[in-house]
Amino acid sequence: MNVAIQLSSIKKYMQTEADVRTSLRKLADMGFRIAQIQWTGAEVRPEVLADTLRKNGMTAVSVQDYTHAILADPEYYLRLADSCGFADITVSGIPAEEMTADGIRRFADRLAPFHRRLTAEGKTLTFHPRWQELSRVEGKIALHRLLDESDPSLRVLPDINHVIRAGLNAPDFVSSFAGRADMLHCKDMTDTTRESSHLTVAGQGCVDWPPILAAAEKAGYRHAFVEQESWDGDAFDCMNAGRQYLCYIIGE
Repeated sequence: MNVAIQLSSIKKYMQTEADVRTSLRKLADMGFRIAQIQWTGAEVRPEVLADTLRKNGMTAVSVQDYTHAILADPEYYLRLADSCGFADITVSGIPAEEMTADGIRRFADRLAPFHRRLTAEGKTLTFHPRWQELSRVEGKIALHRLLDESDPSLRVLPDINHVIRAGLNAPDFVSSFAGRADMLHCKDMTDTTRESSHLTVAGQGCVDWPPILAAAEKAGYRHAFVEQESWDGDAFDCMNAGRQYLCYIIGE
C-alpha cells in the first residue's frame, strides 16, 4: 500500500494554473507520487493538470466530487480522467431529502445511467460515504441500502474520519470492503463528534492508525491518502508530516 495525497487537502493552493504548478512541485519534492484530484479551480484546464502531474513524476488515480457536481457536468470529469489517464470517478453525498429507503432507491436509479456509461468506457464508479451515509435509515445503514440498490460493480472509498464519527469500528469497516475498495482516506481529528471535527495531522489526533492500516493492507487496499482540509499551521508542512507518519506505520 502506498501513501498518496488527496488534493482537496490543499484546495486553497490549487485554484489557478500557476498555483497547480507550484503546489504539485512541492508535493513531489516531499515524495508524493500518487494523487486523487478534488476541487481544483474552474480555470485549471484538465490538460494542464495532467501535464503538470507528469512533469513532476506524479500520477492521478481518481477524481472525487459531490454527486450533484459530477452529474451536472459529467463531460468535465470524463475529460479530466482521459487527460490524466485514470479510470475512477468518485462521487460523494446522498442529498438529505433522499435519506429514506425510497429516496435512496431513487438516488441509485439516478446514478445508474452514469455508472453504466463509465462501465462501457472501461471506467469505475466509486462512492465515498460521509458520516451521514453511514447512519441508519429505517434500521439499515444508508450506504448498505445504496449498495443493495446499485450495480455490484459500484466501489466504496472509506474515509476514516467519517467512519469514526458515525460510531463504527474502523478496522472492521475497512475489512468489510475487501475486493470492493482499494483507496482509503486517512483523515485524523482531535475529537469524534459527528457534526464537527477539528482536523489535525495524521498521527497527531485521536485515530488509532496501526490497526486500521493493517486491516487495509490485509484487505488489499492500494492507496492510503493523506487528507486534511484545514490546518493549524502551514498546509504543506501538515501534508509532509502526515505522509511521514503514514509511511512509518505502513513501512513504505
